[in-house]
Amino acid sequence: MARTGLTRMDVKRARDALLAQGQHASIDAIRIALGNTGSKTTIHRYLRELEEDEGASLTRAGSLSDAIQDLAARLAARLHEEAQALVDQQAAAAAAQRQQAQSEIARLGAELATVREQLSGATAALCAEQEAHAGTRVALHQRDLDVERLTQQVGDQTERLAEQEGFRLSLEARLVHARDALEHFRTAAREQREQEAHRHEQQVQQVQAELRQANQTAIVRQNEITQLNRDNARLVAETTATTRLARDQQAHG
Repeated sequence: MARTGLTRMDVKRARDALLAQGQHASIDAIRIALGNTGSKTTIHRYLRELEEDEGASLTRAGSLSDAIQDLAARLAARLHEEAQALVDQQAAAAAAQRQQAQSEIARLGAELATVREQLSGATAALCAEQEAHAGTRVALHQRDLDVERLTQQVGDQTERLAEQEGFRLSLEARLVHARDALEHFRTAAREQREQEAHRHEQQVQQVQAELRQANQTAIVRQNEITQLNRDNARLVAETTATTRLARDQQAHG
């Protein structure tokens, strides 16, 4: 239904303006020129009336035959139908494209939501990884402190081992000296056996007692040295394992 106020003259002016601009005066073009007012049915009716009036005027002015007028009217109607069918086809295609575009927009919106969710998960995983890396750095620092402490202990044990080795050498020197003194004493005793048998026996017993004491002391020191060697070997193994673990953590960090 045409909007109130739309007249056939309005349609004629819009049609003539389009034709003057070299454009096709279709129903949609005329409706746009009229500001999207009036129904297509009304505009088509006015156009046909104008064509009929103009055809009648041409008939009167040029004495055209009825057959030519009828042919022109049928051609105009056929052209209008074809133009309207083309417009409808284009409108349907445009509607299908709009529907496809809306479906594509919905699909892209769903993909965008999925990507945002994946991005959120990746961000959370990255934060967790950063926290784990910070914990690894703390553990590595503690391992470095442990290595430094164990290294100091190894140094202390090595120093004590050196002291024990010096003491052992001193005991051995004293033992050699005692043996030399004993041999000298025996030689002197053989020379003075008859004269100093009783004194010689006492001296031998005294020297043997000292020798036993020295041997016992040497055995005790030797056991201590052996234990120190074992402790030192254990500390060296612990230091090596700790150093290797620290390197592995640095490599994985």
